[in-house]
Amino acid sequence: MQKHLLSLLMKREAILLIHFTVFEHQEEDLPKKKEAEPVLVRLQRVSDARHLDDFSLIKTLRARMRSQKKRVAEEEASAAHVKFSSKFDKNRKDKRALICASFFMGHLILPCPIRNVWS
Repeated sequence: MQKHLLSLLMKREAILLIHFTVFEHQEEDLPKKKEAEPVLVRLQRVSDARHLDDFSLIKTLRARMRSQKKRVAEEEASAAHVKFSSKFDKNRKDKRALICASFFMGHLILPCPIRNVWS
């Protein structure tokens, strides 16, 4: 019985010790918190301003999509100016036609189900 009471007292002391150390560290961290608070408040305000309404969120998303579209169009345009681009394209179409022909040789289906083979 005494051992049980002793273990309960030790657990209680351990819990109190943990709470006390947390309390002590809160006092030490208070200046750090006060120092960092303006930065956190400013960042929160900026985040709130950006995501305040759906319109601004959609607006930024559309701006990103437009820039990505422009970048893709520029890359495709530069790839189209490659010296042998027509040969590469013809070679790709021929390979697709051969693959389709090998898959669908016994069937009566003439056009290949892979898009843009005949164009």
